[in-house]
Amino acid sequence: MAPSPVPSGCGVCGMAKQLILCTGCQAMPYCSQEHQDSHEAHKTACHDIQDLKRRIEMAQLQFQHGNRLVRYSLFANSRQYMDAHWAVFNSLGRVHCVQSLEAQLDHATHMLKSSFMESFDTASIIPEILLRLDRDQECYAFVRWWKTKQKQYQWDNADFPVLSSIEVDPLESVAYFGKGRNDVFHLTCVALLKVKLILDVLRLQQSTRTIGLRVPKEILDLINTYVPRSPIVSASRDLIYGSYKNRWILIAKLESQVKLLYQLILSADKNFWDDLMKTKQDLIRASPDPPVWGHTEVRALLLRRVCSACVEIPGTVDYIRALVMAVDSRR
Repeated sequence: MAPSPVPSGCGVCGMAKQLILCTGCQAMPYCSQEHQDSHEAHKTACHDIQDLKRRIEMAQLQFQHGNRLVRYSLFANSRQYMDAHWAVFNSLGRVHCVQSLEAQLDHATHMLKSSFMESFDTASIIPEILLRLDRDQECYAFVRWWKTKQKQYQWDNADFPVLSSIEVDPLESVAYFGKGRNDVFHLTCVALLKVKLILDVLRLQQSTRTIGLRVPKEILDLINTYVPRSPIVSASRDLIYGSYKNRWILIAKLESQVKLLYQLILSADKNFWDDLMKTKQDLIRASPDPPVWGHTEVRALLLRRVCSACVEIPGTVDYIRALVMAVDSRR
């Protein structure tokens, strides 16, 4: 699997300026109406998304009272309404771009707020979307919140905020995951985030080692600001301008955290890592809408989505494969 970052430019030519969204699905960007009209490969998914959005509108109308919509808690009682949202969410997965991921996040957070019954499946998906959007701090904050604060969530209050604004340190110890039950896919997203940070810091080390001896430190520091992908690393003065030695200390710390998360996931689902390595990313864009929401179907959907996150972060697949082989060799 070769690295495949999520595109954000025109769906035909890749241009990133003066974009318009597809007038049908509102998820695929184009640089011109001409390119939208000529993009035949998008039309089937676009028409499906439009039809499914109309299903949501029809389901909403069934719960109108006068000119006011009833509270989300009543919407949650409509299987038809929630299935329509899941169907749109899954169909948006066939549109491979940043704008589609943002639309998927909107649907996922809406479903999380709308229905307690849907919350656990939806909550498994949200961190993966945030990670793929490089909203790494929010990804970790959501998992941390779900693990430590979710039981205090006011599910009957539609105005209660879902994404907590608590300040958390994504470099912190993950030992707290060793207590109580965990969402396996939350653990996986945290592991992938930690790997993403490791790879960024390793690239900083490589930049410092290969360029640092040939240019003044001021130039090296400027170059290093463009090296990381994760906003967590790029925003850290200690990492960008810090010492070569301290970065190696952090890498060792993060690697030990990844190994702990790996073992926690393995304990919860012994086949998880092998299945993840066998999963094909393209299957995510062929997933049914909505599937029968049993454990097996949900797991398969989430594996496909996590696989996409792995592929989109360069170096992650090789890192995980090496970790799997190292663990297998010690068995």
